[in-house]
Amino acid sequence: LRSAMKADPAAFQVLQRLGDNLLQREKFAEAADILSQAALLGPDDYAVQLAAARALFKAEKFNLAADFSKRAVQLNPAKAEPLLLAAQIARQGGKTGEAIEFL
Repeated sequence: LRSAMKADPAAFQVLQRLGDNLLQREKFAEAADILSQAALLGPDDYAVQLAAARALFKAEKFNLAADFSKRAVQLNPAKAEPLLLAAQIARQGGKTGEAIEFL
């Protein structure tokens, strides 16, 4: 997949759009898979990191969701949305102390 991305950078955008569409249609497991792939291919893309975290949270894959939400926070610490999502993920995963740190 990485070699395909190098050959065709537009493929990253296709993955992102497909994942976003699946997320909007509440197909959380599929969206989580697609957006996770996109997030791994675009580690410095704030929007895809946040979308992957959202999809993984909805798919109840809290450990992976936490990783992507933390990356989104690193990329844009001034934004409230990834901080709130990171707190929700931590709380849902039973990490109340960590959830409070994000708030």
